[in-house]
Amino acid sequence: MFSSTRVRTLLRGSAVVSVATGTLLAAGGVAGATGFGSAASSTGFAGYALTVSSLKSGSVSLKIPSETCTGTASGVIAGLFDSDEVTISGYAQCNKGSKTLVAGVFVYVFGHAKTVAAKPGDQLTASFSESGGKVTAKVVDSTTKTTTSLTESGTLASAVRYGLNFLAEPGIAKVAPGAFGSVTFSSSTVNGSSLSGHSPVATTWVKGSTVVVKCGALSKAGSFTTTRA
Repeated sequence: MFSSTRVRTLLRGSAVVSVATGTLLAAGGVAGATGFGSAASSTGFAGYALTVSSLKSGSVSLKIPSETCTGTASGVIAGLFDSDEVTISGYAQCNKGSKTLVAGVFVYVFGHAKTVAAKPGDQLTASFSESGGKVTAKVVDSTTKTTTSLTESGTLASAVRYGLNFLAEPGIAKVAPGAFGSVTFSSSTVNGSSLSGHSPVATTWVKGSTVVVKCGALSKAGSFTTTRA
């Protein structure tokens, strides 16, 4: 399980950060990425990234991924990420020395966090919105009929990502993604319209010259699939 204290420590501790953010986004896209234009690469993210001059809302639907734990630390977090300050997601994690998969919903807004237990395969809709100087982040789990939300004072940053991000554990910079197969993201929106209409950058997760997670094509309706290589 994640705690707000743990996330804040990871967030502030280094440039390559936590379960909440992964590779940081700069104004022009993913920090440290290559090949800007129609495609880019990252060392801890697969999906679509973009900058929006006046970001007010975003949403995406997905299922919590699953994998078989073998005793090695692994995992991924899937959802919606606004710069390094807002995360709305579902995660699946294998801890070192354990063969039990831990899954849940994770919401993080400006240093405050909520984690709720869930199951692989749960259908989630993650969203954020800004109004009146406050940001609300929410995950609706339609499988369990539960909603997890946080509202905090602040404004959204311009850099936003939709997709799959790395997990981190105390004392570990990154946890490798396990053999989760693929995760499909659907109904992705920015400011009330489809993600496809905002020229996002398709981003592949790499380690050196090796592809770790592939990012599929984005449909007009805002759907795409990330696949473990």
